[in-house]
Amino acid sequence: MIRSNDFANDSLTTRAERLDLIQQVFGNYAAELIGLPAAVATWANGSPYTDYTTARTQRAMEEGQSEDATALFLQKLDILRKEYQMARTIALDLFQMDERFNAFGFHLPYPERQEDQLHRVELVLSENTKRVTANETPVLPPAMITRLQNALAEATTTDDARDEEERDAINARRHFITRWNEDTKNLRTLYRWCIMTWGDDDVKLNFLGFVRSSQQGQGGGTTPPEPVTNLVLLNGILSWAAVDNATSYRVAITPDADQANWTEIYSGSDTQVPVPEPLTGGIHCRVEARNAGGYSQPTIITKVFALDTPQDFNFISGNFVCSSVNWANGYHLEESDNQTEWNLIWNQNTTSIPHTVKSGVWHYRLRAGYGSVYSAYTPTLTLDSNNFGG
Repeated sequence: MIRSNDFANDSLTTRAERLDLIQQVFGNYAAELIGLPAAVATWANGSPYTDYTTARTQRAMEEGQSEDATALFLQKLDILRKEYQMARTIALDLFQMDERFNAFGFHLPYPERQEDQLHRVELVLSENTKRVTANETPVLPPAMITRLQNALAEATTTDDARDEEERDAINARRHFITRWNEDTKNLRTLYRWCIMTWGDDDVKLNFLGFVRSSQQGQGGGTTPPEPVTNLVLLNGILSWAAVDNATSYRVAITPDADQANWTEIYSGSDTQVPVPEPLTGGIHCRVEARNAGGYSQPTIITKVFALDTPQDFNFISGNFVCSSVNWANGYHLEESDNQTEWNLIWNQNTTSIPHTVKSGVWHYRLRAGYGSVYSAYTPTLTLDSNNFGG
C-alpha cells in the first residue's frame, strides 16, 4: 500500500507499485500535464517499471553470485590447507625439523590471511623446485607436489572468479542506486506537475501512484515504523529495504562479540551506508527506522571475517585446554592416528574438553569456529596412551 509521497523512503515494493502504475496509465494523462519536462515525459512514457525491475533483479543475481563465489573460494582454501598440512607431515618425516624443514616454511604457523595462505604454498613449491634442480635429496614426493599444485591452482582460479563476481556485484549495486535516484527525481517532478495541474487531492493522483492530501498520514506517522528488513552486509556496504512510514534511519556498529559498546555511524534517509570491516574478528550492525512516532525495534546483522588460532593448546589432567578466542562460538577438536586422516571428536563452545586417550599414539589438533568461518589449526599435539595409563 502506498501511504506517502516521500519518494526517497519508498520500500522496494512501494517503488515497484508506483512505477508499474505510471508505466501502465501515464499515456492516458500525458496531454493534460502541459509543460512537463521532456526528459520526465520520455521516462514516464517509456518502461520505468521494467527498467527498475531489471536493475533490481540484476543486483540480486550478482550479489548472490558473489556470495556463491566467495563460498567456493573458502572451500578451495580449506582443501589447500589440508594438502599443505599433509605436505608438512611428510616433510617432518623426511627432514626431522632441520634447516630444510624451516626452508620450506613448515616451522611457521599456518597464515590466517587468505592471500598469505596462497603465498605459503607457493613458497613450498618454489623451495622444492629449487632443491630438485640442485639435485638435493630428500625432497617432497612428486605426487605430493602435484596435489599441492592442483589445490593451489583451484584456489587461485576461484579467488580470481570471486574478485570478478565482487566487481560485478558492486557495479550492479551502483547501477541500481543510479536507477533509484533517477526514478526518485523523476517521481518528484511528475508529482509536482500533477498537483500543479489537478490540485493535491485529485483521484487521478492515485492512478499514477501518488497519495492525495486527504490520504496523507493514513496508517503511519503516529506510531513507530516496522523494523528494517532485508539487512545485508556485502563488500563493505550495509543495505536494507526502505520501511513504509519511516522518515530516517540510524545505524550503529560494534566489534565487540558481546555487543557491549555500540558506535553510531549514520543517521539519515539513505538505505545503504559504508561500514568499516575488521580484518579479524567480526562486527554487529544495527539499523533502526524512525518517524514522528519514534524508533522501530532494532534489526541486527552479524558477520565474522576471521578468527585467531587458539593458543596454549595442551592436555592436562584428562582435559584438552586452550585459551578462548574472541568471537568463536565453537571449538573443533580432531584426532588422528597417522596425521593424514582426521576425525572430528568435539564441537562445542568450551575451552576445556574432557577426553580419554585410546591405546597407542594419537595426534590432536584444534581450531576455533563461528558458523562457516574457522581459524587455522593449532600445532599438532601428540599423546602416547602409555604415559596416561591407557
